[in-house]
Amino acid sequence: MFLRLAACAMALASGRLLIQKDAPEFKATAVMPDDQTKEISLQSFRGSYIILFFYPFDFTFVCPTEILAFDAMIDEFHKKGAEVLAVSTDSVHSHIAYRKLGPKDGGIGKIRYPIFSDFKKEISTLYDVLADDGSSHRGLFLIDREGKVRHQLVNDEPLGRSVDEAMRMLDALQHFEQHGQVCPANFKAGEQSLGKANDNVLDRFENVKEYLASKYEK
Repeated sequence: MFLRLAACAMALASGRLLIQKDAPEFKATAVMPDDQTKEISLQSFRGSYIILFFYPFDFTFVCPTEILAFDAMIDEFHKKGAEVLAVSTDSVHSHIAYRKLGPKDGGIGKIRYPIFSDFKKEISTLYDVLADDGSSHRGLFLIDREGKVRHQLVNDEPLGRSVDEAMRMLDALQHFEQHGQVCPANFKAGEQSLGKANDNVLDRFENVKEYLASKYEK
């Protein structure tokens, strides 16, 4: 009994893994691109791919660089059927004030995707990104059109994320869904992928040998 309890405690301490699981549902107030506030749910985006990212606080240092980097690529995300959603534990009023400041004043300006207020810290708790100081760690989750989590990462506060990598993960997921082919390290849209996930073991081994030889044989 003690060993089972200890194992459970270790699993909880190590963080929650959401890969291949349903994304935890939530409903909260967000500041929208038109400056209006609206209570919306994650469920309302079903049928789209979702890039859900958490950030520590408004009016900080690394956070606006990430927020604006996602905004700079929002058209490309939309072209690929993806929505970008941001979450922090700041209030709605803080988000509104943050949007009123342009980048030259240290703000984020009129970004073109919703920012949720997780003031009660319920969403950050659901996704296991709540920090000890009440902020959110830099978590990012790629959710498919069926509501399953297909990719997740969490960075420490000083480490800004790569929006290009988020896009690369979306491209890889869409390639797999369209062709059934798995994606190797550093895969980018239009590049060579590997064989199908359901190929037999011998065919998969031959396929990876050919790929490795073409990429890494000296």
